[in-house]
Amino acid sequence: MTRPYRLKPPITQMKRFFILSFLVLSLALSMTLFSLSAQAEEPSCQGDCVPIGKWDISVSFGLGIRTNPVIKQKDELFTLVPKISYYGKRFFFEDYDIGYTLIDQQAHQFNAILISSGFEQVFFNNGSIRSIELDSHPTHSETPSTDPSTTAPSATPLKLHKRRTAGLSGLEYTYIHPRFNWQTQILQDVTHIHDGHKIRTDMTVPWVSHKNRWALSAGAIWQSQQLIQYYYGVNDTEVYDASKAYRANASTAFYIKAQWERPLSKHWGLRALASYKWLGSSVTLSPITQEDTLLTTYIAGVYHF
Repeated sequence: MTRPYRLKPPITQMKRFFILSFLVLSLALSMTLFSLSAQAEEPSCQGDCVPIGKWDISVSFGLGIRTNPVIKQKDELFTLVPKISYYGKRFFFEDYDIGYTLIDQQAHQFNAILISSGFEQVFFNNGSIRSIELDSHPTHSETPSTDPSTTAPSATPLKLHKRRTAGLSGLEYTYIHPRFNWQTQILQDVTHIHDGHKIRTDMTVPWVSHKNRWALSAGAIWQSQQLIQYYYGVNDTEVYDASKAYRANASTAFYIKAQWERPLSKHWGLRALASYKWLGSSVTLSPITQEDTLLTTYIAGVYHF
């Protein structure tokens, strides 16, 4: 059965991206300017923050799993998770993100994200995606003929192309409230892997209770047609039957995440994480996916250097 799809013109995708970006930036800029008119510049760091000019390095030892929605791919098990961050007066490095702080206020922060690795590629890390065949050569019949004169020459199977990691750059805005944080990122591919765009926005509610640090987040991720097509689409060159090709549209995913940490001593602590993500419709309709949700869990001991 052929999956129905409707490919929107690229100009429509670009207009949607710029409209969303303009609305988010206008709201963030208005809130920041209002704050600037009412107070002097103060650092946005509150509570448990990394000291300026010092590296924060930790290693988690535990057990975690991330489900994989792609067909014929295994769920990822992980035990060792390093975490590295550095915050200078303006420049910062956190895990896979490198950025520069443009505005740092008590309640508002604007960052330029210089480079951030795309997340989608982790589902294709083991390389077996290139061994997946979505259909067979039309000359291959279920009951091959014994007559040499009617036997078709062997054909090279068509397989899915390799999915590579893209580097994303853009802007990040964070609103810091005493009871919650709201953060939005507007990113685009600057490595020209897929030339797509992504907008992520979420709200996090942190609290501390008897040395236990909790954080509950809920958010959404909008991804452009170019990004979804590169990772989850199926091109005409990857199948013999053109009707089995899949053209994806832009898509929005939603997620919730809970995090817990408890320090035990100066260097040791405990950490746990659980995340549940509802994949966008263009992803779940793809012939190379088999799940419509993504689950990540991890519990570990942490050592801080």
